Amino acid sequence: MQNLLTIIWINSPLLIGYLFNLSVESKWYHLTDYLLTVTLYTILFVTGVSITSIDNLGSEIFKIFYYAGLILALTLILNILVMKLYDLKVKPKVLKNRTQNYSSRWKIIVNSFKQIVWVIFGGLFGFVFPKWLPHADVLANALLMLMLFIIGLQLRSSGVHLKEVLLNRKGMQLSVLFIISCWIAAILVAYILSLPIRESLAINSGFGWYSMSGSLVTKVYGAFLGGAVALINDLGREMIAFVLIPILMKFSPSASMAASGSTSLDCTLPAIKKAGGIGIVPVAISFGFITTVLAPFFIVIFSGM
Repeated sequence: MQNLLTIIWINSPLLIGYLFNLSVESKWYHLTDYLLTVTLYTILFVTGVSITSIDNLGSEIFKIFYYAGLILALTLILNILVMKLYDLKVKPKVLKNRTQNYSSRWKIIVNSFKQIVWVIFGGLFGFVFPKWLPHADVLANALLMLMLFIIGLQLRSSGVHLKEVLLNRKGMQLSVLFIISCWIAAILVAYILSLPIRESLAINSGFGWYSMSGSLVTKVYGAFLGGAVALINDLGREMIAFVLIPILMKFSPSASMAASGSTSLDCTLPAIKKAGGIGIVPVAISFGFITTVLAPFFIVIFSGM
């Protein structure tokens, strides 16, 4: 019962936001776009503050990156292999008029590094002003709710219809295969690192949504697994995706979306479109939407919140 209430509480801002519809040309829509960016950077900053609460942080840095790196590497390998097998079976057609703007790709990669910088700023702030640590969790919760509301509003305003997205057959198939491969990787990591399987599954159920996974996992398992490992795992996926998308599109279009995870709905969607053409966009949106909606659901389940 508690899990159900938490799931409703987490997803309600997203659904409430979806009830509102703004013109994408209106100043109010552009304001929500700006507000979403500010909220994202603030969440990353607050996450950085939370990381400073880890005991003996200096000696734990290597362990943090080892855990996150192992989870990310195994997950990406399994995601790509599973999607390649899927593409071998269905033989998808990729548009030949693909374009690739390398200056745009580098600009996006630079923006990803900016997100890391905000986490570092937060960490420095936490060291200098440790009295703010007790307030970080409350602020992170409020910001997460605001971000979910804005995302729901922007999805509706951008013309993303739930029926078309949720009933996209290929999007649903890719989502199921992607999630299963993520969980298999999580179980392997749990065995290698001697972690409880539920903890490993919770960490790897963010599906690339780093601002959400870091906050939720921190609530239950602390700043080490949440603010550090889960965040680096999901943020690292987004950064690597920008590099892999053009390469994987030739190898397996479905794998390029799997590398992106839930970010194929927003951050990495322009890169997917550039590499694969307009024909791949509906599937990418469906895949990204489904994994975005399910991510908090599964984190709550595996965290026992």
